[in-house]
Amino acid sequence: MSDYSSNNILFVDDEVNILRSLRRGLIKEPYGKFFAKSGIDALDILAQEDIHVIITDMRMPGMTGLELLNIVHDKYPDIVKIVLSGYAQLPQVLATVNQVNIFKFITKPWNLENDLRKVILEAFNYYNLKYENEVLKISLGKKNALYQKLLRDNDSKIMTMKRDLKLVSSLQTEWSNVLRQLSYEMQEGAISSEDFEDMLDIADRLFAGIMSNMPTDVVQLKFSWLIDEVNLLVKRIQRSGNQVEEKPDGEYVKFYGYETVDHLLSGAHQMLLFCFKLVFEWLLLAREPNTFSVIVREEVSELKGKSKIVFLIHEDQAVFQQNQRIIELVDMSLSLTLGTINGRYQVMEKDGKTLIAIETLLDIVSEE
Repeated sequence: MSDYSSNNILFVDDEVNILRSLRRGLIKEPYGKFFAKSGIDALDILAQEDIHVIITDMRMPGMTGLELLNIVHDKYPDIVKIVLSGYAQLPQVLATVNQVNIFKFITKPWNLENDLRKVILEAFNYYNLKYENEVLKISLGKKNALYQKLLRDNDSKIMTMKRDLKLVSSLQTEWSNVLRQLSYEMQEGAISSEDFEDMLDIADRLFAGIMSNMPTDVVQLKFSWLIDEVNLLVKRIQRSGNQVEEKPDGEYVKFYGYETVDHLLSGAHQMLLFCFKLVFEWLLLAREPNTFSVIVREEVSELKGKSKIVFLIHEDQAVFQQNQRIIELVDMSLSLTLGTINGRYQVMEKDGKTLIAIETLLDIVSEE
């Protein structure tokens, strides 16, 4: 259940009896309630209090509701605006909707339980969602600002950091689109506010994980070391009923390829391992308990001096996705992240089972 204790609403009506009725009917509601009998009184309250929703009558002496809402629109654009009106005022209300971005309008006489109380909560939900999105944007903006400072401090890594910033920007854009869609679905009642908050948390954790591996550091490593590290990663994160099939030699990742050559390779080692972690810790565990088999092979690359490494993860049982939202979010994050480090991520289905492929191009280092 959503917490509205930090939200405030302002009611504006020149009829004192209506304000008294609202005060009595909503006395037990958890949000803050303010009452004004004129537009001037309303502006005084707005100057002193943090108001999130305003509900005003249209026809009032002195300052009309439309005049008040025009001022609110200019000075307090984030406030959610609701209009109370009679049927005779509908033409004026419709004109107001276009001028000052009205959230809802309620016709008199209204029903407190079926009309007004419900609309107030919808307005608070709308305001809170916009606020959460702004907080997320500010958080991402601050992280981007810190990252820009790293760019200025280290000219030798400027090209790598530009690539990383492009990833951050792409992730921010894609996640904003996803969260905007989720916000709309929540408004329509398709998902709960708790589910939306969970997805916000997941997006923040994914972003934090990616940022913790930046700037992408290109290092040299033996091919066998990479396989050993993936084996350790898989061993650590198995839980919740999911298992990665153990090979006869006690390892989880089986290598197929040039058995006699252990290349010295160069690549974005930590970011690559982070992508493996996303696959095993988020995607596999977002499904029902299942068994997975992992193999890795080296393929001939079309590019000279490059080694194409392919990790294949087979799902042994039929596909059964428990949390499609998490899978979609991680899929998108993996595709964008791998794309910046000469990698590619694919999910294929065959005979009702899943095959996940992670490909990456690593530079072959001459050992002469």
